Amino acid sequence: MRRLIAAAGTGALAGSLAVALLFGSLQATAAAPYVYGCTPGGIDSGGTTPAVKVLMYNGSGATANITFKALASDGTILNSSLSITTNFTITATKTKYVDFTQPAGNPETSNAIPITIRIVSDQSIESVLQENGATVLCNYLHP
Repeated sequence: MRRLIAAAGTGALAGSLAVALLFGSLQATAAAPYVYGCTPGGIDSGGTTPAVKVLMYNGSGATANITFKALASDGTILNSSLSITTNFTITATKTKYVDFTQPAGNPETSNAIPITIRIVSDQSIESVLQENGATVLCNYLHP
């Protein structure tokens, strides 16, 4: 980088080049967080305990580091009570799914039932939630 700055000379041009090179190198190494929300993450089960499956596809060329949280309506993280792993990876071009059994009841009134699934990844992924034959697309949220 010093050679490029020296070749550019001194003054404002050299300073601008240094800032541009530094910004470009920082930008290339920083991974943007991709945040997804699957809502509803659970439905009023009417007394049954439906199976829920969240599928995540990593179409990028790099391994995705994932943080997965099942959230109650009050924001409580329900991963441990539902036996869900919070952190895992998905290798490039692979699909992973997380499945759990939803407790009986209504997620709007019970803080033991997930109402939202929050997924954070360092790679762009595609994710859907399936429950009782319905498929819900998980939406990208701004971090």
